Amino acid sequence: MEISFAGKRAMVTGAGKGIGRATALALVRCGAEVTAVTRTRADLDSLLLECPSIRPVCVDLADWEATEAALVGVGPVDLLVNNAACAILQPFLDVTPEQFDKSFNINVKAVLHISQCVNVFVVLAGVSGYEGQRDRRLHRQHLQSGVPLCPQGPCCLLCHQGSPGHADQGDGPGAGAPPDPGEQCEPHRGDDRDGPAGLERR
Repeated sequence: MEISFAGKRAMVTGAGKGIGRATALALVRCGAEVTAVTRTRADLDSLLLECPSIRPVCVDLADWEATEAALVGVGPVDLLVNNAACAILQPFLDVTPEQFDKSFNINVKAVLHISQCVNVFVVLAGVSGYEGQRDRRLHRQHLQSGVPLCPQGPCCLLCHQGSPGHADQGDGPGAGAPPDPGEQCEPHRGDDRDGPAGLERR
C-alpha cells in the first residue's frame, strides 16, 4: 500500500535521533514538508546532510518562551508527531525533585505546549474546522501589544498576522482605532477556560 503525504506539512519533535529521526525521514519519503525539532545542533546538521529538504528548528522544548520564538513562521501543520522525551533512570528512592521536574517538563508539559503552538498556527491560518478554538494567552499578549482588535473575528490575531481569507480592518470609520479597554473581540466573550495570566530525544 502506498502512503502519500504529498502537500502536507508535518512537524516532528525529538527528531535528531532514533524514532523521531526515522519518522521525519519517512515522512519526507512520503511527500510531506517536514519541520524537525530537536535541541541538539549536531543532530540537526547530520539530519540535513542526509535530507536537505527538512526544515530544522533547534530548541529545548522545556523552555516555553524559546520554543515559541523558534517556531515563529513555521505556519500551519497538518501532522504533529510529539516524539521528544526524557528518561532519567534512577532508583526510586534516589529520584530528586529536580530530576522529576525535568522529566515532567519534557514528557508532559512540552507535549501540551507544542500542541498549543500548532493549534494556534492553524487558527491563525484560518483553517476550516478550527475556528472555535482559541488561545487566550496569545489574546492577552495581543491586547498588551496595542494592535487594534479585529471587529469581525474569527480571531483578533488574524488581521494582525495578515492571514489569507480574512478581511483586514480597512480604512473605513473606526479603522485603526484602539480597542475599548473593557471590550473583547466576539470569539473570546464567555470563554473562561483558563485562569489568570501568568535518555533524551530533544
